[in-house]
Amino acid sequence: MKPRTISIAGVALTLAFLLGISHILGVHADNRPGRIPCSNGTLIGSYGFYRTGFNDDGPLAAVGIITYDGNGNFKVSQRVVRNSVLDTKGKILGQYTVASDCTTKSFFNGDENAFGVVVDNGNGVYFLGESGSNTVYGVQTKIQQQ
Repeated sequence: MKPRTISIAGVALTLAFLLGISHILGVHADNRPGRIPCSNGTLIGSYGFYRTGFNDDGPLAAVGIITYDGNGNFKVSQRVVRNSVLDTKGKILGQYTVASDCTTKSFFNGDENAFGVVVDNGNGVYFLGESGSNTVYGVQTKIQQQ
């Protein structure tokens, strides 16, 4: 029996075909029957969150609750530690948008300061942000009401 040789052209054509099919399937994946695109209404209710990162003073970490109204507004209550010093913040108000591809943007005082993606059918958000000297990333998880 003669060993089989695979040509570079054959491998290239096969790879191109597979990549083309996966691209076509990926483009149409968001139009699956029964799938509802994301919108501001995807985020509604209270989410527990943590975030961590750095600012001019050094490392920071925070935990808190963010509450979305489903119409593009949110409020935050949190505890922040900046460079080992507890900084208690009151209520912070802001705005948000959720695009149909489930990406998010958050705004404080009209300035965009965070970008994220909605996960688990609106039960969570992964985000990263920059505001002033803060650079952070974090996770939000919906608080289940009983």
